[in-house]
Amino acid sequence: MDRQSLPGKNHALRWEAKPAPRCYTFRNWRRSVLGLLLLLLGVYMEMIGLGMSGAWNKPALAWFPLPFILAGLWYSVGHLLLARREWEKVFYAADEKNLYVWRGFFRPRRETLRFAEVTGYRLRRHGDELATVEVFGSDDKTSLSFFCIEHPQRLTGLLDKAMVEHLPPTLALPPEGAGPPSKQG
Repeated sequence: MDRQSLPGKNHALRWEAKPAPRCYTFRNWRRSVLGLLLLLLGVYMEMIGLGMSGAWNKPALAWFPLPFILAGLWYSVGHLLLARREWEKVFYAADEKNLYVWRGFFRPRRETLRFAEVTGYRLRRHGDELATVEVFGSDDKTSLSFFCIEHPQRLTGLLDKAMVEHLPPTLALPPEGAGPPSKQG
C-alpha cells in the first residue's frame, strides 16, 4: 500500500488492516469444488472426443472439450493463484472522514466511502476474530467489502459510531435516561 495515495498531508488513520492471507485466498473455495467437477467432466469428454475423432476421422471432435478443460482449470486452481497474488496489493484503511479499500492485481484501484454515507453493514464471521464486513452506503449501489479482516470489532465500532453521528434528525435516538412517552388516559 502506498501511503502517498491517501488524500492530504499528515494524514492520521483511525484504522488500517490487511486481510488474513489464507482466508482471503480461499474465500471462494466453493468455486474450486465446482471447477474440479468441470475439469473432470472436460477430461472425460476429451477422452471420448479423442476416441471418436480417430474412429470417425473428425479431428474437430478432439478440440470440442478444450473450453471445458480450460474453464475447469481456471475455476479449480487459477482463481486461487490469482487471489493469492492479489492479496499482496489489498489494504484497508479508515481516516476521520472516509473508508478506503485498495485492491486489484492487474489494475489496482482505490474505492472510497464517506462515513456520512454509511447506512449499515453486514458481518459474516469466519472464526472468533476473523470476519468479512460489507458496508452499505446511502446509495443502493454503493458498498465496500472488507474481506477476512482480523479483529472486525475495531471496524464495526467505527461504523456504529459513524452511523449514530450521522442519523437523520427524524431517526435520532432519545437522550440518555429518557424513557418511552407516557400514555395519559
